[in-house]
Amino acid sequence: MTAIRSAGRWSLDHSMPTVLAANALALAVYFVGPALLGTAPAHEYLLPNLALAWTPFVASLGVEAYARMNRRRSMWACGVVWLLFLPNAPYLLTDLHHLGEGPATPWLNLARFVAFGWAGLVLGLTSLRIVQRTVDARAGRFAGWMLVVGGAIASGVGIAIGRFGRLNSWQVITQPKLVASEALRLGASPQAIGVAGFFCFFILVMYTAMATYRIPRRSS
Repeated sequence: MTAIRSAGRWSLDHSMPTVLAANALALAVYFVGPALLGTAPAHEYLLPNLALAWTPFVASLGVEAYARMNRRRSMWACGVVWLLFLPNAPYLLTDLHHLGEGPATPWLNLARFVAFGWAGLVLGLTSLRIVQRTVDARAGRFAGWMLVVGGAIASGVGIAIGRFGRLNSWQVITQPKLVASEALRLGASPQAIGVAGFFCFFILVMYTAMATYRIPRRSS
């Protein structure tokens, strides 16, 4: 019984019900919606994009777990993976760019993109909270919030590079020169800078709202 309670507390502490519900909704809209209309699922790229959005969330759990075990190398390795793949989570929001494409089912298309975007955002913000909490415990709240700002900036830049440069997170390791040259090229693009700045600000606002929200207690 104690193990079940501990698992339940861990699940709530890591927002697992919210994460799983958001992803279940996305998959339900993707598979069940077309089945009800007698059509095939569309926008297949959403599924691998959602899978990539799980990477920073899983990596954040690794950061937390290895920090508790004081295994610094493993913690830093998970932290690097988390930061590299963090932009993949909110990147799902940019798939709304494809809203007019695919079968002529406008409401289903809108529901599909919104559901996947929401699932990605939940995964990204939850992973950010887990890592911030770990940094808070080891280096203080100021360092934790600096990490949040850095994560938001990295996400904005990563989204712009991914959307306009068509590059992926792992290419930072496999093709660093290409990523650097593309980042410099996009640094001269007002549109790319605007997109990066917008998503940086958007993530900061959404995260701050989530992190500071408290359900008021009912007065007796």
